[in-house]
Amino acid sequence: MDELSGGQQQRLSIALALVNQPKVTFLDEPTTGLDPHARRALWRTIEGVRAAGTTVVLTTHYMEEAEVLCDRVAIMDRGEIIACDSPAALTRDLGMEAVVQVATSGGQLPESSLRMIPGVLKIEHITGASPRLELRTSDAQATIVGLLDLASKVGATLADLGSSRASLEDVFLSLTGRHYEGTEGTESEDEDVNETTPVVRGKRRWFRRSGESDAPDA
Repeated sequence: MDELSGGQQQRLSIALALVNQPKVTFLDEPTTGLDPHARRALWRTIEGVRAAGTTVVLTTHYMEEAEVLCDRVAIMDRGEIIACDSPAALTRDLGMEAVVQVATSGGQLPESSLRMIPGVLKIEHITGASPRLELRTSDAQATIVGLLDLASKVGATLADLGSSRASLEDVFLSLTGRHYEGTEGTESEDEDVNETTPVVRGKRRWFRRSGESDAPDA
């Protein structure tokens, strides 16, 4: 074992966990340390194990991995499960359809006006090498039309405009107010997020505003 690389040790551990075709197997961060090709190969292995009737319980920092492999996803924040459902249902329950990304090369888009655009649920300012705005929306088409109209009114030039389907990462961010940076899932805090904190009580999902007491038990 000592002569194996980290990725090889990881693959060997997973092979040992699956060799007896167990009815249930637990995989803790199974793709950590694997390169993209090995990660995809392991996904196919897990899918094959599931198809053969084994129940797989896995923990992961990779939202894409959970979305691809899992029938049900439990999102944990600070040691507490705050949501549990299928990936599609988690996205649908938030009323989120897509994320619209926009960058300007001249002029500014007033945030007060952005919030008035149809469908917009939340606005995020992304900094770094490619600064941009990300608008989480329930209606991507209406939001894009509204952005074009607003840019025309205020004289702003749009350098980039696009949209992508809402993902589990968007669900995680909306529920916890935090997001992952990089591929290893390092978390960072957003000061202006987490206006509403989900509180799970049995089969009901309660919400509380910051500073309010917990909702009554279900």
